[in-house]
Amino acid sequence: MNLLTALFSTVGYCLLMNVPRNKIVPASINGMLSWGLYLLLKDHIESVFYLLVVVASFTAAYSEVAAKIAKTPATVFLLPGLIPLIPGGFVYYAMLGLVQNQFDTMRQNALLAGQWAVGIAAGICVVAVIRQIIRHLTNR
Repeated sequence: MNLLTALFSTVGYCLLMNVPRNKIVPASINGMLSWGLYLLLKDHIESVFYLLVVVASFTAAYSEVAAKIAKTPATVFLLPGLIPLIPGGFVYYAMLGLVQNQFDTMRQNALLAGQWAVGIAAGICVVAVIRQIIRHLTNR
């Protein structure tokens, strides 16, 4: 059920952002796979940061391969693929804690949201650097 929810939420995002129709299916599959990988690994990797580095790296690698095949920018596949990983709940509860003067709740949720965001960014950077190294080595 979680995978179907991730798939359909990614389809909705693709429609909202006007992703080309022929790119919606591979982009949505990326979102479903990223959430599936997260669910698969969350009991095996204790650190949220490292977990999201791994999942975001997979998502970015999938996006690069799909972009190469479809001859389109990788962001068409990357952004929808990351949608299921966005830490919206943590940000919401951090802001709610701030408004209600519950600073422990705010701090805890803000820290988790930050770990998720930095983990996702680091995973994307890992793949971008590897892609640049490969491009540099193959263009010699």
